Amino acid sequence: MAAMLGLEHLGLDSRRDDIQVVAAGDQTMLSQALEKGSIDATVVDSAFSNDLKQRGFPTLVELSKTNIPFVSNGIVVRAGYLIQQPDAARNALKAWLEGVAYALSPRMKPAVIETITRRLKVSNPALAEQGYQDLLRATDRKPYPSVEGLNNVQRLMKQRNPAVADLKAESLIDAKLIQELDKSGYIDQLYGAYGVK
Repeated sequence: MAAMLGLEHLGLDSRRDDIQVVAAGDQTMLSQALEKGSIDATVVDSAFSNDLKQRGFPTLVELSKTNIPFVSNGIVVRAGYLIQQPDAARNALKAWLEGVAYALSPRMKPAVIETITRRLKVSNPALAEQGYQDLLRATDRKPYPSVEGLNNVQRLMKQRNPAVADLKAESLIDAKLIQELDKSGYIDQLYGAYGVK
């Protein structure tokens, strides 16, 4: 979906412009495929794109700088579960927020960079640092669900599954728990405890 949004941002249409979009593996595999010429373009995180850029590959668009509304992560549950198990859902959200606070914490920076290096297989410390800086810049401190982002996802999904067009994005979002945690001061206190500004 990120590839489709990037194409749109560039004024391209995969059907009109005969562009094949395929899922071809993790970011390491995608970078290698680009280097070998097996694919012509790819969407990768900044740590990979910066590495490719340093090796002479042009960057067509940096999606994190476009402000295109998109939903790339979140906690998804059935409405019935949210009604029956609000404490479990709240605790899952708290755990996710603590993970975000950990990742953004200046005190945890060495561990986060080590994780970027290990999990993304980034061998260049400068690229891992760039990936970390991009993480700081791109991460929502208070990740409220985005109706506009979900509308973009829906718009792209209905090209392959017309039944998706019948859904109302607003009906799929329940922001009560994040609002509750935000209004209670929980999120600000959590970030304060981790030293996140």
